Order: sequence, then C-alpha cells, then structure tokens
Amino acid sequence: MGHRGSGRLAFGRGSGRLVFEGWIAGLGTSSGTRVVVGHWEVSPFGPFGDVMVERADGHRLLLAPTRRTADFIAGTYRFDEVRVVPVDVRRGREAWTVRAGPLDLRFTLGRSGPLGPLLRTLPGALARRPAWSTLTDLPARLLLRGVRTRGSAGSGRREWYGARDLRPVRTLSAAFAGDDLGTSAPVVPPVRFGFGSVPRNPGVTRVVTTVVPVRERRAANSRGWRRRVDCPRRRMTRVSCPPGGDAALPTARGGHSRRMNPRRPALGDSSLAALVKGYNWLPDLSSRATGPLVRVRVAGRHAVALRGPEAVRFFYDERHVERATALPGPVLSTLFGRGAVHTLDGTAHRVRKEMFLSLLTGREAVAGLVEQVASAWDEAVDAWSGQPSVVLFDEASRVLTQGVCRWAGIPLDDAGETARDLVAMVDGFATAGPRHWRARRARSRSEAWLARLVEDVREGAAPAPAGSPLDAVARHRDADGRTLDPHTAAVELLNIVRPTAAVCWFVSYAGHALHFRPEIRQRLAEDDPAYAVAFAHELRRFYPFAPFVGGRAVADLEWQGERIPAGTLILLDLYGQNHDPDLWDRPLVLDPRRFLEKPPGRDALVPQGGGDRATGHRCPGEDATIALLAALGPRLARLEYDVPAQDLRIPLSRIPARVRSGFVMERVHVPMRPLATSRAAAG
Repeated sequence: MGHRGSGRLAFGRGSGRLVFEGWIAGLGTSSGTRVVVGHWEVSPFGPFGDVMVERADGHRLLLAPTRRTADFIAGTYRFDEVRVVPVDVRRGREAWTVRAGPLDLRFTLGRSGPLGPLLRTLPGALARRPAWSTLTDLPARLLLRGVRTRGSAGSGRREWYGARDLRPVRTLSAAFAGDDLGTSAPVVPPVRFGFGSVPRNPGVTRVVTTVVPVRERRAANSRGWRRRVDCPRRRMTRVSCPPGGDAALPTARGGHSRRMNPRRPALGDSSLAALVKGYNWLPDLSSRATGPLVRVRVAGRHAVALRGPEAVRFFYDERHVERATALPGPVLSTLFGRGAVHTLDGTAHRVRKEMFLSLLTGREAVAGLVEQVASAWDEAVDAWSGQPSVVLFDEASRVLTQGVCRWAGIPLDDAGETARDLVAMVDGFATAGPRHWRARRARSRSEAWLARLVEDVREGAAPAPAGSPLDAVARHRDADGRTLDPHTAAVELLNIVRPTAAVCWFVSYAGHALHFRPEIRQRLAEDDPAYAVAFAHELRRFYPFAPFVGGRAVADLEWQGERIPAGTLILLDLYGQNHDPDLWDRPLVLDPRRFLEKPPGRDALVPQGGGDRATGHRCPGEDATIALLAALGPRLARLEYDVPAQDLRIPLSRIPARVRSGFVMERVHVPMRPLATSRAAAG
C-alpha cells in the first residue's frame, strides 16, 4: 500500500491508550474541496493511510482501507458518509501521491519555515506526553487559526496531538470521481471533522497522536485523587474520588461533568443540551453512560433513555409506559393536535387506531395512495422541465399533498398553500422560535378548514367518496359509541394527510443520497422492486427524522437491573438505535444492500417508532411511507438534471433536520431512455 515503517502496533502506557505516529497533510483546493490525509507508520492497526474529504457543500466523507480503521475513525470524528476503499499513500522527500477510491491526489512540498526546524528539535518522548500537548494548545490556537492540540472526540474519547515537523505544500493537483478539484488554496473554511482543523495554509505535519478511550480516562481519573466534599446540590466542575466513586469525566465538548451514576439522575438539567445537540444528544450521553440506561433531567424532571430492540418492546408495553400524559403541549399544538390518537391509551387508543389501520395498511389501501401520488409526480415533472430550477423538497411536498388529498377525498383549492401548512406543522414542533409559531398558525388554519368540511359532509352539503378517509373519519365512532366532534375529526384527518406530506423530507434526502452515491442512483434506476424497497428502508435508517419518543412510567419498573420510579419520563432513542454499531454493520455507510437478503426486524429499524402497529403507538402509515419511497425513488433516479452549487449540509442540531438548500435541481427532464438498463437487458 506504499507505507514504509516498522509495522508495530502502538499502545501507550495503560491498556486503553492508543498512539498513532505519522504525518497529517491538510490541503485546500480552488474548487472549495478540502482534504486531510493521514499517513500512519505506527498505529494500533499497523501501518495504514486514510483520507477525510469535505466538499464545498459541506459533505464530509471518510475513505478508509479496512472496516476496522473505518469504524474507529468514524467513531472518533464526524462524517456524513464512510467508504471502505483501497487507500495508497506514497510519501517521498519532496512529493506525495494519494489514491483512495474516487480521489487522485499529488502534491509537492516547499522549504520549511521557521516553525519546522523548531519542531524538529522536540524529542519524541516529549511529543507523546499529553501534558506537552496541553501546554502547547493555547500557543497553537494563537499562531495557527483553527488548530487545536487537545480536545474531546467522539465515543467519549480524548485526543492529544504532538507536532514534530511542519512543511508547506507548494503545488497540488487533484481529482475526485474524475472531476478536477483545481489548484492549491487555503483550507477555508476550516474542516469540521473533529474539535479542531488543520492549519489554514496547506502543509504536512509530522505528528504523534494519542487517543484515550473513555474507560481509560475513568481509570486515570480515579487513581490517587482525594474526594472533595461539596454541597451535593452545588454545580460540580470537578469531583475527585477513589476507585468506585463518582469520577469526574470530561464531556464531549471539553468541559467536565460527573460520571453518570446509573442509579441516580444527573444533577444538571439537560434541556439546553438537547436543544443544542439535537439528534446527537442522547447518543452522546449513551456513549458516556456506565449502565444499561442513561439518567438525565429534562425540564426539571427525572428521565431515563433507552435503546435497542428489547428497549423498544419494553417501551411500547402499556403495562410499563403511557403516552397520553407525556406529550408536551407545544408538540400537541403543532405536530399531532389536541385530542389526537397519540394522546390516548388502552381501549380508547385501540378503537381509534383501528380506523387508521383500516385506511393505511393493506395492499389495496396503500396501492391507491401510491397511485395517486405517483400520478401527481408524473404531472409535476412535465412542469419542472419548463422551469430553470426547482427545489426538490418544496416540489415533493406539493406532489405528496396533492396525491394524498385526492386519495383521501379532500378537495383542494391550492395544493401549494396546503403543502406549506402541512410542512410547517412538522417543521416547527421541536423549536421555540418562529418555526413553532408558524406551525401553530398553520394547524389552526388547517383544523378550521377541515372541521368545516366534516360538518358539510355530515350535513350532506359536501360529497365524501364512499370508503375514503374523509368518509371514514366523518362516520367513525369512538370507544364510547360517539362520533368525533368536528375539531377532533379535523385533527385525525390531518394525522392522515400530514405524515404523507412529511415524506418530502425523505424525498429530498433521496436526492442528497443519489447525488453523492451515483452507483446507488444507477442501481435504483433499474427495474428492480426489491432494491427500491431496500433503498426506502436504508434511507429511513440512515437519514435523521424522529430523534426520540417519550412516555411516562406507569408504575415502579425495573430495566436490566436498574430501577425506574413511577412517573419517570422514559425516552426511546430512535436516532441512536438506527445508527448503533451493535445492531448495524457499518452504520455510517448508506448501503441499501443490507436489506436485500434480510428485511428489517420490527423492533430494530425504528425511524417512525416501534412496537406492534395494531396495539401500540407505532406509526400506522409506515407501510405507506415505504411504498411511496419505493415508487418515487426510482422515478427520481431516472430523471436527468444538473445539481448547481448549493448548501447540501444536514445539521443534526436542527430538529427536524433537513437538507439546507432543499436540494436544488436545474434543467430537469425525463430522458428518452433510462439512465441504466435493467439487469435482464444487461445480461
């Protein structure tokens, strides 16, 4: 692979301390793509190379040579995509060549500046000491903007960098997937793989990197420290204790917090952290937890967080958890509506849920919805071809709204306006800002409109096609034998059409996926229904949608030996479970093939909740979502269009997350022939 070195495995003092010795090349290009190349001659994995790429639109890609190295690096840094590909890094005295999957790279080095010779005088033993990296962190920040020599990484790890040489990059030529990346340029903006960036000026740094996993840090923190006596309610920045006590642990952002005692809730409230970290909030807490669950405080209340198939079954058992009293008022006022099926438990919930199941499950019901949406898509595509550009998120929301309302028997005056209101209800449920108030106004308008429609249907002033959702909701009788009042009927009609419109999130994610993974696009364009369904499953697993769901413990409970008092808020970490390496092979890699041979387990894949659909709170429209994506995904793959420069980042701090630009497409048209022939024709 072009690596020279001893091939030794590097473990520092203490069984958990990992040492990497080699070079890091930080490179910018005139196209805006930035590249970080790691060339490790000594590491716990033997000699290897890896490449981190951040495209101009913010997409972060890891190219690693083996699954072991990919899993370790992806667990330490942050990426949007991970690929295991051959990585060949050849380091010469004056020039480097790098070949890694789609990337071809060559650069030459210039003469060292004054900092290079100074760093070369540093003894290797000193560079390996974390204390030295801690001492040099502030000077590094001042001299080299964005550079850090210590910090917290993913999976509860902490890192130290000891630099031993620095040389500038003089010339560079690079191509990605055959596209020229341009000439050498400053690394601007800084890369966002970890807690710091490489220097702004392209260069190569000889470095010793020390990584300490969380278990080693706990052991180090517990050795030889005396316990500090404090008021137990005082905010603690550092707590010293003997082994077995409550050791202080650095958090993922470099501060300090108490180790989570699995039998006692943390003293600090996590509400602000949940708002700031978004989807990563519970996964980050889980990575630092010492027991089978996470204990936190949310809005001043004791809460626990769980994940995994067993946790799903535990959570959706009504003997353990109730949902009716756990949904916050702001969520009811935006996403679900007051009086919705989501607020019911027991017999009342099952009777109301049967209505949804009769409308949204079964081959005929789902096929009717898909037919209407697919027809609306085909009509829309003809109009797109006459426009200079379209935003996939917005157009998909209109298509889905028009299709679902036709299927539901709901007359529309303006599909675009209705789509905007339905999207607003989903977009604003998890924020206290303008999006939330926009969602409230959208729900008020929509409930008033549909309540009048239900009244007109009951009075015979408006038609409702027999067997349509409008007809079914207007005639439905609850467990008490009464019909739904007009307001509640409107709420439940919205709970049929709103989730369908929300599939636009996944349609825009599909555009994102097919743009960055052209091999998936080519396969999806073929006439392969099984692959289309697998793509729908993987899209829902890989991309962020619902972060977690919550309920309240109905009695004193026990989970894997841990007590959960009655009334405790119980959170099921959906996003964390869908990216759990214990459940999924290479969870940070988008790979529909994982579902081709084995369909997802009911309680393993939970993007829209889990449990039994008939008796629990699992989304009844899940079959419809999968069928819609399996129908629209190939249609999107077969279109021809250009993707202009735009912001394709998906910030996980935003709930619900979405592609920032909405995925803009230019010059859209249906090709005269498919992008790829079917396998039968190819054979």
